[in-house]
Amino acid sequence: MERTFFWKADGGDRRQRVVRKGKWKYLEYGADAPIHFLFDLDEDVADRRNLWYEHLEIAAELEKLLERWEKEVKPAGGRLPSR
Repeated sequence: MERTFFWKADGGDRRQRVVRKGKWKYLEYGADAPIHFLFDLDEDVADRRNLWYEHLEIAAELEKLLERWEKEVKPAGGRLPSR
């Protein structure tokens, strides 16, 4: 069974949003103008080769999933709880 995992870390300008689905891991790093990454974890478990430019359609699909997840878990009118 394929599962999709989401996580987020908000450290000010070092904000990270991540989704993992199957062999793909999509990551956004940064707050105002995030840098986008896409990794094929079957081939690159150490996240060394960014495939974002080579697979824009996969990155766009995963980004939509991430945005939908954030809307589902974010309280209405508020931020996600922090520790």
